Amino acid sequence: MTVFRPATLDLILTKMARGDANDLADIAFLLTRESPTADQLRAAFARARVPDVPEIQALFRAAQPKVLALVKP
Repeated sequence: MTVFRPATLDLILTKMARGDANDLADIAFLLTRESPTADQLRAAFARARVPDVPEIQALFRAAQPKVLALVKP
């Protein structure tokens, strides 16, 4: 049996919609498995399709610096 899952960047983007501590911990774990650069993450942020709901958009924007802080230099 073959198991498929979304790409790591896509998983990170979905976790950012809530941006709570558990989601950030999940994102940190994902970043230990693959190592996208800060530039790759910024590009993913820019092309993300975020629902047109002000609260979700605000949470997504607020999560961006938190996620970038988790990236290893």
